Amino acid sequence: MRVYLPTTLPDLADILAKGEVGPSPLQAFAVTPALREAYASGDDEELEYVAMLAAATQSLRLLHADPGAPRRRVVLAADVPDASVSWQAYDDEPATVQVSGEVPLKAIAADMDHANMPIGPVGKPTEQQNILNTYAYAYSKYPNAVREYLRFMWDKDQVDYWEAQSNGYVAPPLPAWNDNPVWTADPKVTPFRDVLKYALDDGYSGALGNASAAVMGDFVVVDMFAEACTGNKSAKDAAHDAAERVKRYYNT
Repeated sequence: MRVYLPTTLPDLADILAKGEVGPSPLQAFAVTPALREAYASGDDEELEYVAMLAAATQSLRLLHADPGAPRRRVVLAADVPDASVSWQAYDDEPATVQVSGEVPLKAIAADMDHANMPIGPVGKPTEQQNILNTYAYAYSKYPNAVREYLRFMWDKDQVDYWEAQSNGYVAPPLPAWNDNPVWTADPKVTPFRDVLKYALDDGYSGALGNASAAVMGDFVVVDMFAEACTGNKSAKDAAHDAAERVKRYYNT
């Protein structure tokens, strides 16, 4: 059974350190009989979406209880045995369930996937670049040592090992490194291999600089997608509000 687990960024760090979500029992959200009754006309995909939104709302409550946590909702999805899930749904939260036992990170990873962004009306890819890059500062006291270190690290054998150990965490900057087995061992990782074919730099279609870096650091585009995908705003309103946020950095 698929369940949605609300959490926060600090709690997520603890989960990553422990390798599991716990302790048991866990409050979660799922498609329950009560939820099906409340949304009699919805199909499974729509009901899963409702359950996820309920978990996102609970994440807001967790943020309210932890003023020091970054203001970002976090929802984890996992497939768990049916026998570990029970529910006593209330009228206002028909998707509420309890999960007995801890949820291992492998169960969360199995429920995740990656894909290249769809191409919209502009007719060309507009993904953000995520290539692996390194550089040396001009004020380095040992420029030659830095140069040799970078030369060593960018040797193909080193890069291949680096990418394999990070499970394709960052995309390769040169097509010559696309033959690393890490890109095909898990189909979920493959989209990151081809980022150079699709990606645009952070400042596109303007120049790279403080403003483009600030927009990226403020998660303007990420928040735009999140607002639309969670149903908090229409796609048009989410895009409009993101554009207004961008003006704060480009009009100063």
